[in-house]
Amino acid sequence: MTKECKDLLTGFTGNEIKTLLDGLDEMQQTETKDGLTHENRLLRLEADLQKLKQRGAKIPGFGPIDPEGSALIERPGAAFVKSQQFKSWVESPGQRGRCAVAVPLRTKAATNIITSAGVPPGGERLAGIVGYPIAPPAMLALIPSAPMTMDKVTYLKLLSRPTPGAASQFPEGSAKAEQSFDIGPAEAVAVTIAAWTSCSTQALSDIRQLQHFLDETLTALTLDEADRQTLLGTGAAAGQLEGLLSQAVPYNTALTLTGDSVLDVISHAVTQLATSGIMASAAVLSPTDAERARLIKTTDGSYVLQQPTIGTLPNLWGLTLAIDSHMTPGSFLVGRFARDSVELLDREQAMVEASREHGDYFVKNLVALRCELRAALACYQPGAFVAGALPATPPAMAMAANGPKK
Repeated sequence: MTKECKDLLTGFTGNEIKTLLDGLDEMQQTETKDGLTHENRLLRLEADLQKLKQRGAKIPGFGPIDPEGSALIERPGAAFVKSQQFKSWVESPGQRGRCAVAVPLRTKAATNIITSAGVPPGGERLAGIVGYPIAPPAMLALIPSAPMTMDKVTYLKLLSRPTPGAASQFPEGSAKAEQSFDIGPAEAVAVTIAAWTSCSTQALSDIRQLQHFLDETLTALTLDEADRQTLLGTGAAAGQLEGLLSQAVPYNTALTLTGDSVLDVISHAVTQLATSGIMASAAVLSPTDAERARLIKTTDGSYVLQQPTIGTLPNLWGLTLAIDSHMTPGSFLVGRFARDSVELLDREQAMVEASREHGDYFVKNLVALRCELRAALACYQPGAFVAGALPATPPAMAMAANGPKK
């Protein structure tokens, strides 16, 4: 019974818990003076601990209670600190190797940032570290993913649509339509994207803080950089992914008419792809340009896209609208985000590692923590994407955006 009560204390600290533990130790040594048996006292303590466990579900850093109400839903950081590899590593102070545990990637906003200066030891620690949020990776949500088994993949890239196209055979016995394919070999090279920080070995015992840090910071920073490179990366020569903006075909500016708005140019880009037989699925805009599109009004002052009270993102001409903080304001990307056009190839899952073997960390009781992934971007059809510049809001549209004159 005593072991069961102590098991319930996992993850909790504070004077309340200390009092309960002292009570358990006292009962193991002597009978109580109030006539209660050990079993009754333990039952009371167990009930108190169950209440504390329920309150613990509301502590920052813990996941929510599962639908059955019997356990906490684990975050990736929790999976790391509760893994057998981590427990064996941290319980062996003389261990000088490293601990590596694969965790699932998260595509949610992070709320904490810690720099490589690390987390210093100190007094009582709060269950979190105040920092700035990181936007969800919009590009990673759009691009399909697939595994890769080597450090690079060679594939055939379709550079243009086959010509002249199929045709009827007439008259009978005449030559059939021969097709010309513009296909070239290409390589997708896996790049390493990582983020790290350090903390004291004392901080490792603060499970709530460590869970929150691993879940909300290192993984989010790593994903954020991967998202940036899928859009703006300059290629393997610079140790980066080759982003879609550099591979997409240029927007045909001849399609833009005087007075066109953001919405008009996106429609023109969809048409440019459609004339080549490509059905676009999404448009990527910067937060600034997404707002410009949202604020366009009719001459009677009504919003064109949606009313402010509607919380969901609108579609643009049937396309998914992705708002990416890495997109340069004034630019856009429209394309077919499907496996026949582009894939993000996963060489190694995001890996969270802890090690004392860094500089003088061993003698200073410091631990280095790192999140790392390896991936490559394969764009099979560059012609399935169009990138270009958006027009400035024309005077007539600016007047309409302010509503009708009184």
